[in-house]
Amino acid sequence: MTQALATAAADRRPFSRYRLLETTDVDEAQRVGARLITDNRLLLPREHTLSAHINGVSLNSVALYYMNYGTQLDVDSAPLQGSFALLLPLQGTLRVRHRGQEFEATACQSAGVISPDLDLRMGWSPDLSMFCIRIDDRALSEFTGCLIRNSGRRTLAFDPAMARPAAVHSLLAVARLVQDVFDRPEAAAGLAPPLAARLREQLMTTLLMTHRSTFSDLLFQQPARVSQRAVRQAVDIIESDPAAVPTVTGLARRIGITARALQLGFQRELGRSPASYIREVRLARARADLLTSTPGDGTTVTDVALRWGFTHTSRFAHYYQEKYHETPSATLRTDAH
Repeated sequence: MTQALATAAADRRPFSRYRLLETTDVDEAQRVGARLITDNRLLLPREHTLSAHINGVSLNSVALYYMNYGTQLDVDSAPLQGSFALLLPLQGTLRVRHRGQEFEATACQSAGVISPDLDLRMGWSPDLSMFCIRIDDRALSEFTGCLIRNSGRRTLAFDPAMARPAAVHSLLAVARLVQDVFDRPEAAAGLAPPLAARLREQLMTTLLMTHRSTFSDLLFQQPARVSQRAVRQAVDIIESDPAAVPTVTGLARRIGITARALQLGFQRELGRSPASYIREVRLARARADLLTSTPGDGTTVTDVALRWGFTHTSRFAHYYQEKYHETPSATLRTDAH
């Protein structure tokens, strides 16, 4: 990305509707930084003035912040308690000292990956603006465990320096996706839990797939062939109560295999993904309810959609019409019960 494009990206002030800090007061900036990330001490050159801006959103175990302090400064940070942090400069330069390494992260070309419970020191260039992605350590470790069946006693850790521009660009693309979602008027009241979960998983998956960690070799191994019995067990769980089926990751964990292995098993045995199978079963149960109900008995399309695990009625209507070639409301109104 050219310097002009990097400057334009920074000037857009991501998450402008979600302001968490706007101050010239160093003490206030330190208090807010401590609340959002970790305790920190900001050291400014003499006669320099702070102009701190933090905007951002939280997806529970994952948070995404845009940060710009408007001056050169050094930052001494306490160890992150129970979190990883990705530092992705959008403009300017970030000097990082972490895990015994010293390196420089530059706009859209390199980045820093900060691990929990270890000291961190940074030097910010006067024009630095960046995304900081905070990920709960337990959530990321559990998610990684769902992708890997036999991880032994390994602890998740990353190389602090992310020097591959392709990895940085991939993470920035996901960050911009989150920004775009929250910039939409429909997101003013927040996101539905299933959508927030997908965004969290996309951020975590992108980090795990693009940057070196203690699990990289296991993540790229081909999973063992899943037995027909395991696929049948998953199908039985889905058929018995499709509305209560968790995510594909949760379903795989329940039967003791990885999500990746379950995906491959379903494709081999049934020619479809677990997610599409869950949706098909839910749609069939919803159609049965619609066919045996009438508007006069108080049944609504929304009631039926929610009963079978569809939290977005518009999405339910789209899937339903695509499969049955009529709208859910048309099925509910029909006289041919």
